[in-house]
Amino acid sequence: MTGVFEFIELYLIRDLESMRSIKSEDGLGKCGYQMMMSLCSACEILGSLERNQFSKSGGNERFKFFLEKHLVEYVPSWEILYYFIRHRVAHDFITPPGIAIRLNNDRSRHLGMMDDWFVVDAYVFMDDFISAYKRIKVRYEEDVIYKKLLDEGYQLLIQFVKERSNELRAKLTQAQLKSLPYPDEYLVNDRDVAAPSGAMFEFDYSNITRIPDDMLEKMNISIQTTQASGASGSKISGDDLKVLKK
Repeated sequence: MTGVFEFIELYLIRDLESMRSIKSEDGLGKCGYQMMMSLCSACEILGSLERNQFSKSGGNERFKFFLEKHLVEYVPSWEILYYFIRHRVAHDFITPPGIAIRLNNDRSRHLGMMDDWFVVDAYVFMDDFISAYKRIKVRYEEDVIYKKLLDEGYQLLIQFVKERSNELRAKLTQAQLKSLPYPDEYLVNDRDVAAPSGAMFEFDYSNITRIPDDMLEKMNISIQTTQASGASGSKISGDDLKVLKK
């Protein structure tokens, strides 16, 4: 991985666009909960970069920090978003009664109350996050001090991921799982194949086996040629992509 911007655009934002494009006859099963979970995680990781802080605890503070700097209209409801949506989706899969996640792109009925229900529109949240994200990229290119801050935050992110990877390797060794062959080339080109996000991080030690570059390239080309529809106002083109790298 050459930068957190690339990672966010090729994975997180592409995932959001894919979820937003899902159609449903009855309006159910359109990944509203998953979109909210991804958006809250996105706010938290960018808040972590700007605070130069990555740890297993304190995610709530980094989430709120991002909202305070970039999405101030969300600050009054940050605890609802973090504890009653993010946490409850992560631990219970569903939000408690009193939360209404809409997928209508209806800004007039977003972050407010209808009777006894707090309403949040996942599509509006997505567009607001991406607008804030674009502003961050512009500032990164124009502000030398801010660029240094995010570059340092990115190095901390890499170290944090390495630590989590070491924990994972220990668990994988302990589990004694079967060894799998690489898929045949015709399967690699299948549009249902997705490159795992962890493969985008290039580690500097030899005990991590990376997916071969040629195979990863084929996988990513397959993903990039799969168009998502219905995500108005949220598309980031390849020309906009600026990697975060020293």
